[in-house]
Amino acid sequence: MKLMCTLVLGLMCGWSLGCDRCGEGEVLSRGRCVRPCNGDLDCGRERCVSGECTAGVPVTPTVDAGSSGNAGSSGNVNSGDSAVPPGAVMAFAGVNAPAGWLLCDGSSVARAAYPRLFQAIGIAHGFTTDSTFNVPDYRGRFLRGVDLAAGRDPESGARTAMAPGGYLGDAVGTVQGDALQSHVHEDPGHTHAVVDPGHVHAVPVGITGGYLGGSAGGVDPSNGPVATEAAVTGVGLSVATAGLGAPTGATRSGAETRPVNAAVNWIIKH
Repeated sequence: MKLMCTLVLGLMCGWSLGCDRCGEGEVLSRGRCVRPCNGDLDCGRERCVSGECTAGVPVTPTVDAGSSGNAGSSGNVNSGDSAVPPGAVMAFAGVNAPAGWLLCDGSSVARAAYPRLFQAIGIAHGFTTDSTFNVPDYRGRFLRGVDLAAGRDPESGARTAMAPGGYLGDAVGTVQGDALQSHVHEDPGHTHAVVDPGHVHAVPVGITGGYLGGSAGGVDPSNGPVATEAAVTGVGLSVATAGLGAPTGATRSGAETRPVNAAVNWIIKH
């Protein structure tokens, strides 16, 4: 009986481990200590197989089949790093996407090749066929949080799709063009002083016999105004005493309105 009990306990616990050696978060299963899991995210660098983290079976790296800097030739492989969820976006100072990431360049990729990324972002950023989807296209764009009825994006309902087939309105993946908020420049009123240092007008004809130009065929001044030559000295306006001010600061002009910025590559976890 004692021998039978020893054999049973040995089969249950594993001869090399013993019944009291399972670590924190582990359970005894088929004579060995394992960590239960619901997916690879629970297992770090290991694989979740049949609800158990399988020790010694790391995720096998696979080469991506993307394009535009996302191809396998760029060294972009799926390392199985599950610390970052698929769909997470990060600024990256390198040129080629690192292992497990894709450049956010709007590339169309196969749903079968990136199932976890497709499950995370779907067709929010557009698609070309029923078997593909687009990664975000963040080239030359600033990122902005979805409004979610917060009222900070007053034109969120008019947001357009990033690419054909993408989402519209107040949703992830939509875009807006550049714009300048409507505004008014007011003039509280201003005055100009008239400056007349004195001036004269020359009459181009002589006056004789009470008529301009002589008594015979002349012009009677009482019939209306008589044209004169331009003033020798003129009337001017002084600088306004109040009202709109002149622009201040150095003038900086360009093809767009923008803040000070620096360029990075945006990348997305797949």
